[in-house]
Amino acid sequence: MEPWYLKRQLENFRAGIRGTHASDVEGIAMRPMAAKLSDASIVDIIDWVGSWEYKPTEITLEGNVAVGERLYTQCATCHGADGKGNEALGAPALRGQNDWYLATQLRNFIEGWRGSHPQDSFGQQMTVMAQSLQNDEGINNVVSYINTLGRN
Repeated sequence: MEPWYLKRQLENFRAGIRGTHASDVEGIAMRPMAAKLSDASIVDIIDWVGSWEYKPTEITLEGNVAVGERLYTQCATCHGADGKGNEALGAPALRGQNDWYLATQLRNFIEGWRGSHPQDSFGQQMTVMAQSLQNDEGINNVVSYINTLGRN
């Protein structure tokens, strides 16, 4: 996870922009921890996370990779064809992320549990984009394709 993205998300949790919807179980668990963070402790966390050794994520989801590739063309507009993200667009890297995490967050966007806060402009954009996936099958297909990025 890129430092700039991690910083934004920790700040969003701290400010109550993220992790407030009653159905966002993971977000609700994260918010009280982030609420206590100072700017300096956020920097410390980012430095600490940045020191971790990279280990490829385990593939835990299955879907139709070919269908997922077609669905991903819309994602690539911001996240890049290679899934490496684009800081200028506020779009984090997707490749290398845990597939269960990506699927959970896409579901949260579709359900409106994430990205619905008026101050979360990036989340609002993702909510609109995630709607194109429609359901768990679409989510699993696109995430299965994302799992192939950088593994060849």
